[in-house]
Amino acid sequence: MEWFSAMAMVISGLLLLLCLVGILYLFRVWLQSLCADLDKPAYTLGATDWTRRVCSSCCGDESQEAGLLPACNFSGDEEVVPHPGQEVIDQEEDQEGEKEVEEKTHHLEELIRVRLRWEARLMVVLPMVPFLAAPWTSCTGGMPSWAYGLYLPFLFKAKVLEAVMLQDLNSAADLRSFGFWLWGPLEHLDMFTDGAMPLQAASCDPAATERFVAAFRGSGLSELWTPLAAWLGLSGLMALAFLLATALQQAFSSTLEDSTLMAALGADIAGLHGLSAYFERDASVKNKKVMVVILVKVLAENLPQLFLQSAFFSASFSRFSGWGRLKILMSMGLGIISVLKKLSKLAIDMIFTVWRQPGEPRHEGLCILVAFILPGLGLVAWVLARIIMAHRCASHEWNLATGCAATFSQG
Repeated sequence: MEWFSAMAMVISGLLLLLCLVGILYLFRVWLQSLCADLDKPAYTLGATDWTRRVCSSCCGDESQEAGLLPACNFSGDEEVVPHPGQEVIDQEEDQEGEKEVEEKTHHLEELIRVRLRWEARLMVVLPMVPFLAAPWTSCTGGMPSWAYGLYLPFLFKAKVLEAVMLQDLNSAADLRSFGFWLWGPLEHLDMFTDGAMPLQAASCDPAATERFVAAFRGSGLSELWTPLAAWLGLSGLMALAFLLATALQQAFSSTLEDSTLMAALGADIAGLHGLSAYFERDASVKNKKVMVVILVKVLAENLPQLFLQSAFFSASFSRFSGWGRLKILMSMGLGIISVLKKLSKLAIDMIFTVWRQPGEPRHEGLCILVAFILPGLGLVAWVLARIIMAHRCASHEWNLATGCAATFSQG
């Protein structure tokens, strides 16, 4: 019907305009925060004197500077000679030591907060690696394997920096946590692979977009946004969703009023989950960060990318080589793991809240379950079903409304 097509064009146009204006506004806010941080001191590794660190852990800096202890001797042969006035010195140090430690820790945390904002901003650079590899990216094989090698130094640098900062904060527990060794690297890699997918989809267009749009014909209200897909292409939709999610993450990680919450969020976005755990030790900060992460990571990045990447996987299934198929499955797998980790933990907390807490907390928990958690988990289930049915349907296309789509040739 003509009126339905006209309405679809209007809705698609408004949606595109809203996304573009939102991206420009969020990046403007991000640039303002970046300029404000230019003159602020930040934590830096510099030329770290590792020998001095080891020696300090052996004998102590203050004692060596005061001449109370001999130079560090790792052989264990030299004994510490007691100083006649040691008891008086110890008493004075006990009185001022705690305050001095608190001041030093606070100063260090302030430097790290600024550095975490810069680390979150550095994530904007990650998509530049797939962009550099674009001439060698193909529909069949995806991004060349050597591009993943170019990415590894970014991950290695982030983890080394995080380890040193946690060491300086005396947070050994966070240094040994799953967040540091597993969840952080996976989130970091997920951001990188999401940035690579639009380029592979572009190499499969226009055939991928034609199949994507055709799969939704006859599925009711979903046709309202298909003009947007036709205008931008499947790769354009991926790029638009990625830019919007990145702009949201950058804006939130640089402009929140609570500096501790901002540090925890910045560390999470940068894949530094050990540091994120350090700054969310306060329960109120942790609860707020969970909700912000659900907004800027799960709803803005993970779920839209899973939807679009699964559509791309189905639309170009038979054109992928084994390695090409594995690369997109890896990207979707990272997204699924990220969503399940965040939503399942929040779901458990909200279920206990609804079960045990009376009044307003129960209502809030129920709203979060219904509005965010259940739809998010439902979309993950739908994506998993779509991946499975891509192997079973003759056309490799499947959706809830129509089942397996009619078979038509690959472009």
